[in-house]
Amino acid sequence: MYLIDKDVLFIHIPKTCGKLITDNMAKNSIKPAYGHFPYKIWKDLYPNIGANTKSFTFVRNPFDKMISFYFYTLKNDRHIVPWFSKDDSIDFDFNKWLAWNYNTNINNLKKSKIVDLKTNEIEMISNFELNFYNQIYLLYDKDNLLNQNIHIIKYEDFCNNNNIIEEYFEKINLTNYDFKRVVNKSKHNHYTSYYNEESIKLIEKYFEEDLKVFNYNFNN
Repeated sequence: MYLIDKDVLFIHIPKTCGKLITDNMAKNSIKPAYGHFPYKIWKDLYPNIGANTKSFTFVRNPFDKMISFYFYTLKNDRHIVPWFSKDDSIDFDFNKWLAWNYNTNINNLKKSKIVDLKTNEIEMISNFELNFYNQIYLLYDKDNLLNQNIHIIKYEDFCNNNNIIEEYFEKINLTNYDFKRVVNKSKHNHYTSYYNEESIKLIEKYFEEDLKVFNYNFNN
């Protein structure tokens, strides 16, 4: 989400409590722009975004993120999204579902959309990049380097202490908020109870940079 009138940018990574963040951001703006876009695409859409823009994001342990993503979309969107096979024997088994996407469906997931904004074409993000791959790449600039102006908050830290985001909102002059409610919460057990050896290796492969840069591991 980008608050045009406030010059505040939130890189909304799916299943990182972003709906709660955007709902509260919108309370503080008359010109909000919504989207699950990486930094580079936001910059293409709004060239005034730069070093003075107050930019931030939430990241989440990929093992936990993928379980939350799986159960939420299984319940709400299974029949319309391209990352479900529509085969019950696959879709209702997390490990088979994960393996099917990375081993069979991956080329379909990698298809990006092109948006024509009257004068120039912008390549939008693919389902693979947004949901099945390193979160850190969504924070890269045009030189494919991590944008150091983006303030990174760990989802787990926020869950343990709501004051983290409240203090940040105050710092960037967004004073209307309520972070005590929960939105889009999926119901499941602790993520460690779902994985097998193969699926652990798949997450370690496709989220390798997240695990390294953000110091995540299977037992966080």
